[in-house]
Amino acid sequence: MEHDWYARFFEGLPMEAWRRANPPEVTEKEADFLHMVLNPPAGGKILDVPCGPGRLSIDLAARGFRLTGIDRSELFLVEGREKAESSGLEVEWVARDMRELQGLGPFAGAFCFGNSFGYFDRNGTAEFLAAVSHSLVPGARFVLDTAMCLESMLLEGMERNWMNVGGILLLVDHHYHVAEGRLETEYTLVRNGRKEARKLSHWLYSVSEIRHMLEMVGMETISMFSSLEQEPYYCGAGRLLMVCEKNGEAA
Repeated sequence: MEHDWYARFFEGLPMEAWRRANPPEVTEKEADFLHMVLNPPAGGKILDVPCGPGRLSIDLAARGFRLTGIDRSELFLVEGREKAESSGLEVEWVARDMRELQGLGPFAGAFCFGNSFGYFDRNGTAEFLAAVSHSLVPGARFVLDTAMCLESMLLEGMERNWMNVGGILLLVDHHYHVAEGRLETEYTLVRNGRKEARKLSHWLYSVSEIRHMLEMVGMETISMFSSLEQEPYYCGAGRLLMVCEKNGEAA
């Protein structure tokens, strides 16, 4: 499987399904959570990486923060830019690999939402986390959101199943490559007789591995939640929300 599958994944039915999976009420709840746990100063500069179509960037910009959204997808960035402009909001949109953050900070907070963590192998993941850490001011927080940590997927998330995402039928079929620690997933999407298939890949990291990688780049994990209501994370939880803080010394 191509290592940069994500460069061509988000188009057609997958892109439509992604939009429909996150209605306005979900975006508002997630933005409330980020506002609370990041606790940035008024007007602080916040990094959304990768930002997708920018739903969280736009919501947080409406609260008075300065947002920078990074994504490789020009389609997502155009959509975000148009929505922000129609709302009279200013967001900085940058077409770039999420590991390449030089020259964009410093930021008073950052977040990685939408299951984008795990796109890279260990070296690439370490590069991403180091880039985030270097872009933050000391004491700033970083929030990592993923359903793809080892403790979640191997206990609860491996079943082949169908789901309905805003009228789009989605079949999710997983295959775990044990020797690599990599999960390969095939999505089959069907709507009105139209069918599309896509493959994606995530490297699965345990909670302790993620914590260690964060520590290596100068970020300390201060909280781990399984929900936006801040319930503690547990083995088999469908979501990990990890809140980290950059150490006072440079990473």
